[in-house]
Amino acid sequence: MRLRNIPRAEGVLKECSQVIETPEEFRDHWASDVFQNDYPVHIEIGMGKGRFLMDLAALHPEINYIGIERYTSVLLRAVQKMDTLQLPNVHFLCEDAAKLPEIFAPEEVDRIYLNFSDPWPKDRHARRRLTSHEFLDRYDQFLAADGRLAAKTALAAREGAIFQKLRRLKEDLAGVCAGIAAYVDYPDDDIPELAPDELQAALDRSEAILTALLSTFDAGRIVREGIDTVIAGSPNVGKSTLMNLLAGCERSIVTSAAGTTRDIVEETVRVGDVKLRLSDTAGIRDTDNEAEAIGVDRARKRMESALLLLCVFDGTRPLDENDRAVARAAAGKTAIALINKADVTGSEDRLTEEDRVLLQDCFSRIVALSALEGSGRRELEQAVQDVTGVERLAEADAVLATERQRQCAETCLACIQEARQALEAGLTLDVIGASLDGAIAAVGQLTGETATEAVVNEIFARFCVGK
Repeated sequence: MRLRNIPRAEGVLKECSQVIETPEEFRDHWASDVFQNDYPVHIEIGMGKGRFLMDLAALHPEINYIGIERYTSVLLRAVQKMDTLQLPNVHFLCEDAAKLPEIFAPEEVDRIYLNFSDPWPKDRHARRRLTSHEFLDRYDQFLAADGRLAAKTALAAREGAIFQKLRRLKEDLAGVCAGIAAYVDYPDDDIPELAPDELQAALDRSEAILTALLSTFDAGRIVREGIDTVIAGSPNVGKSTLMNLLAGCERSIVTSAAGTTRDIVEETVRVGDVKLRLSDTAGIRDTDNEAEAIGVDRARKRMESALLLLCVFDGTRPLDENDRAVARAAAGKTAIALINKADVTGSEDRLTEEDRVLLQDCFSRIVALSALEGSGRRELEQAVQDVTGVERLAEADAVLATERQRQCAETCLACIQEARQALEAGLTLDVIGASLDGAIAAVGQLTGETATEAVVNEIFARFCVGK
């Protein structure tokens, strides 16, 4: 994509107090000298227009954020957005990522985000990619020992893990197919027959890789697309206050009167590393009010279809029948129980032992928080990552994040299982080879190489045939 140059961009950036012109001067002193605090420092490299970074900064005033963008015209857009937000915990650098070890001291950065960086798709440009080994080595020079590199873009998945893993899988299968094809097609060249144990081992390796990849699909899709989430609970337990806390603004009306929310209020928010497509719903209860009853019915339907439930309960009192109905409706679903109003003195003692048993039976995670004051938010973030499976994804793991990737992996696995059945049934090698050709073709839809091309290349690389 060609960037449109804005002639005045450089001059505007020089006048902006959020843009640091001489970042090397603050090496090892970013938190104390620039932000004037001792909070952790998170950076985003190749931030584009800065929406991701500024959304995080608005939600986490206790973290210092630095956005890095090398193109002045792009950085100008972020600066213009900042003018309307006034976030004191955000600063920008107009720098090349190659210079970052000169700008940050060892272990000075607690987290690095790589979200929208230039993909440099051609192989000859591989070293320019921000996920290349050269750049990863640079990040190690200033990332804290317990820090994290959050690279959850299509590029990172392709180059850092998924593409490399599938390519190795394809090469392994192509080697097996080459042995089969050479033995079958060149009987006069004294090619040894592929040993059954060797073939079985190759099938085992491939099946294990594909099974592990397919197990990541749900969590990978959540990382990429977000997850439909419903805030549910009985009236006046703090659902709308929670919605406003997560949204960072007043999206829902909050009053002391029960039944204020009657329609569904929607907002997309980020909780930790997970994007939630959030819906605040009417309080669940039986009511004679026609308008409220419609809202309650919609809330129940949303609970049934949601992929994640945040069920709110008032910790200042025992559960009532409406609360119990909410808990039972959440049983068996991906759901978190939130015991709200932890800011009220003694609230932790108000739930009965029977209440606690019910919640433990219906929810995999229970979090105490104060939606009003924001306490317990970190625990909520951790719980969301746990129940959605995102926490189990290491930053460098291969993750299937699209439906196309999943379908290709499933087709490949089915072909490998078909080859295994043929081997166990004692069928000829050419029958087994045909199944493996199908597996390679499925992987080739993602790696860009045909099965025939891959196998032929391996035949002439491994065997001296046709002479």
